[in-house]
Amino acid sequence: MKESPTRSSRAWVVVLMIIVGGLGFASHGAAQALPQFDLNQFRPSELATDGFAVSNADGQGHVRFGFQVYLDFSRDTMELQVTNGPIPDQRLQLVHSQLTGHLTWSLGLWERLVIFMDVPYTFILGDNLTDEGAAFLQSIGLGSLIPAGSGLGDLYLGARGVLYGTRKDIFQLAAQATLTTNTASASRPQQNYLGEPNKSPHIGGWFEVLGTFNAGELVRIPLNVGYKTGFTQDIPSLGIGNQLTFGAAVQVLLGQERFMLTMEAFGRTAAASGTGFGGRQESPVELLGGFKYLHPKGFAVGVAGTGGVTSGYGNPDWRLIGVLGYTMPEKEVAVVVDTDGDGIVDELDACPNEPEDFDGFRDEDGCPDFDNDGDGILDVDDACPNEPGPPENHGCPDSDRDGDGVPDRIDNCPDEPGPVENQGCPEEQLVVIEESRLEVLDKIYFNTDSAQLQRRSHAVLDNVAAVLNAHPEIPMIRVEGYTDSTGPSAYNMRLSRRRAESVIRYLVEQGGVSQERLIPEGFGETRPLVPDAKTKMKLAQNRRVQFHIAERTPVGSGEERGEQ
Repeated sequence: MKESPTRSSRAWVVVLMIIVGGLGFASHGAAQALPQFDLNQFRPSELATDGFAVSNADGQGHVRFGFQVYLDFSRDTMELQVTNGPIPDQRLQLVHSQLTGHLTWSLGLWERLVIFMDVPYTFILGDNLTDEGAAFLQSIGLGSLIPAGSGLGDLYLGARGVLYGTRKDIFQLAAQATLTTNTASASRPQQNYLGEPNKSPHIGGWFEVLGTFNAGELVRIPLNVGYKTGFTQDIPSLGIGNQLTFGAAVQVLLGQERFMLTMEAFGRTAAASGTGFGGRQESPVELLGGFKYLHPKGFAVGVAGTGGVTSGYGNPDWRLIGVLGYTMPEKEVAVVVDTDGDGIVDELDACPNEPEDFDGFRDEDGCPDFDNDGDGILDVDDACPNEPGPPENHGCPDSDRDGDGVPDRIDNCPDEPGPVENQGCPEEQLVVIEESRLEVLDKIYFNTDSAQLQRRSHAVLDNVAAVLNAHPEIPMIRVEGYTDSTGPSAYNMRLSRRRAESVIRYLVEQGGVSQERLIPEGFGETRPLVPDAKTKMKLAQNRRVQFHIAERTPVGSGEERGEQ
């Protein structure tokens, strides 16, 4: 073995006190009990969202799988101090270098249950003894304390159940149970410092309570307390068996919890007074500082370093830790957004900022349809909002009951076919239906200075009556009388009114038009067609009777035929 330079005393190095004079020297042939226990006190946390050695009271979501690969390298985790030997206060470096890898996996179920496993393997477990130091240990019967080399560690298999709270709560509580089996001794019976001895029973337990305080979005404070079973070791000055374990951390989360800065303290002590409860050598404690990066795609990478703060067994001068892992990312939950509040999510809404009008026309696209039929007339003004029609028919489609090519709304005879030039009637017409009035193609004549109708006006009035009777959708006609400017204006006003009444009387009595549909009105000389008329011809133009449509029901809507 290589020679080692003299080392200064370090308070955090494990010290096995052996008083040689009290023990005496054992025979070279005496049987030597192997020190079989797990020297490496670093046990990686189970989830990527945990710290390095301290666990949070978190779940991992439903059916989410994860794994991590840890490597930790420690220096000077075990020393032997010999008193009253050949060399006073001699220190022998039993475990000088240790490199251990951990392959862990985890599976989340039902949001609050996590199953996990840890398979450790020690790649380097070497001493720093001189040939004289090794020979001395053999001479006193403690050659078994020299490391026997690398190998498989003890398998850990456990489950975590979240009892209370989520990441959004101030406090979370979880319970964790882990079963261990002495796979180290099963794979290599002569191992030491890798795991529990080759004894029965082969199953051990580690039971923990995990609590986490969430101090806002940035800071988490996890606390761990546990009880771990183990075999009592028959090693001079070192009594370990069942243990109490503990850990605490402060985690600072940045960048939407992608970056974790963590400061952790973790350790253990013998659980029974007979095995060194609270003893200096049985109570290793380490202080860790580390950094993790958690990628949104599930990858995790981290580095950390620790130092021993007590002189307990397994406490290194220093330790370096690296981790690389992957956890299935959470399934993205579709955020339902309905900006306009019409019940159609924005993803399916062609007009996310305008609410659907739900009028029975194309309501599934999320767009309000102010003009369903696209006829240029807004639905609020359209008597037939789902059928295109001209403005003259209030947005309703034109009907043509007699099939003569003349729409019913302007057909003087809607139930008798006729040519366009006769306004849809078999015979020539003296009346034309326009949007706001009935235009008469001949004058209505009265006796001079009288409301008495002349016989030659009967034909045009009969035609007016026939049109009105054929178009019940025209509910009201205002019959307007006008005079020329000769004579007193007050007299002319009365005369124009009487002439309008005379026309209505004829339409009712001779034409059979309902009295309720006709309104007389006289305007006298106030609205001349030819202002300042002087000639007989121009004065005659101002003397007239006009028929204005006061209100009209759209043709084809059914209302003009009394349909409901």
